[in-house]
Amino acid sequence: MSTLNRSIAQWIVPWLARLRLSPNQVTLLGLAAGLAAATRFAEGPESWLVGALWLQLSFILDNCDGTLARLQNRTSGLGSWLDTVSDCAVNIGLFYGIGTGLQRDTGQYIWLVGGLVTAVGVFFSYAMAFAVQVHRRGIDAWRHPDPPAGAEPDSRLVGFRKRAREDFSWIVLAGALAGHLGWLLWCGLGSSFAIGLGNLRAILRAPEGEPGVLHEDEMPFVG
Repeated sequence: MSTLNRSIAQWIVPWLARLRLSPNQVTLLGLAAGLAAATRFAEGPESWLVGALWLQLSFILDNCDGTLARLQNRTSGLGSWLDTVSDCAVNIGLFYGIGTGLQRDTGQYIWLVGGLVTAVGVFFSYAMAFAVQVHRRGIDAWRHPDPPAGAEPDSRLVGFRKRAREDFSWIVLAGALAGHLGWLLWCGLGSSFAIGLGNLRAILRAPEGEPGVLHEDEMPFVG
């Protein structure tokens, strides 16, 4: 079943194609929207809703670039790298921005530290996800960081994780509307390091060059 953001993206992609936008241009627009969101989150709770709307736009565009690339037959390693780095940058900015905004609102530096550590955790999650691909696929991972389509386990739990990751922006929007995002920061901190450490463990335990793809519980925290 398609996620909500992916369903919206499928409706938008034909319009982007008519505008003659390239997939990489759409990726950069998504990155710009995500960084705008991070900036608004850093301003404090009064700007959270605007930040959440910018983030929503970023996630929708992030679901557009790949579909547009396949539609235009313009998939490439460069595009895959650009998409991966952009996703990582947006998620780092999101959590650091939330931590900064909470520190400005409360005056408690624990939030700033939490935002910084969570940002490090997100980077660690992405780095270890890529390291697993290098370990399993060798030079092919450097050419194209996205894991190839493979036999992922088909279960309700996998489907839930996929929806939660791709529709994460809606969770942020709900938190912004409720005026509570502190819990999201701590969830992000725990989840990002748990996934990163899980990938590191997989590398240490698996023989080099072992075939396979990342399963859902090995993917980066979001994005």
